[in-house]
Amino acid sequence: MAFCSKCGAAIKTGKKFCTQCGTPVNGQAAVTGPTDAAGQFELARNYYNGQGVPQDYVKAAYWCSKAAEQGYVQAQFALGASYVTGQGVQKDSNKAVYWITKAAEQGLADAQFSLGTLFATGQGVQKDSNKAAFWITKAAENGHAEAQELVRKTMEDMR
Repeated sequence: MAFCSKCGAAIKTGKKFCTQCGTPVNGQAAVTGPTDAAGQFELARNYYNGQGVPQDYVKAAYWCSKAAEQGYVQAQFALGASYVTGQGVQKDSNKAVYWITKAAEQGLADAQFSLGTLFATGQGVQKDSNKAAFWITKAAENGHAEAQELVRKTMEDMR
């Protein structure tokens, strides 16, 4: 089986076009898997959601890790979240914190809020209210609505 280089859908052997997006299958359209991080993450999402391919969380985590290793911020966060939940991978709080931190350091507000929440609750890390406040504030500054609301309520409670 190969995958469409445009949308990441699985292409059965012998097909001339991708059934998902219509891309012609030639020597370049069908590959064993995308090599660019964006394509790898898209394929991971397709496996996660069962779009164009059978739903498979293990394959989703595999392709997500390929993109994360290339520095693709959304993949780093998604892979970290997978390690928190154990979906497609074995639960591993150290790996979860590692990948979520990578994404948070790149400025992804969802990752910053998630990391702040981990520090606030002590899930997978030593509980640390200073680090929790730092990351939740960063998330709020980057437009994360839930973080903004939490910061607002905290400030009101301090009055």
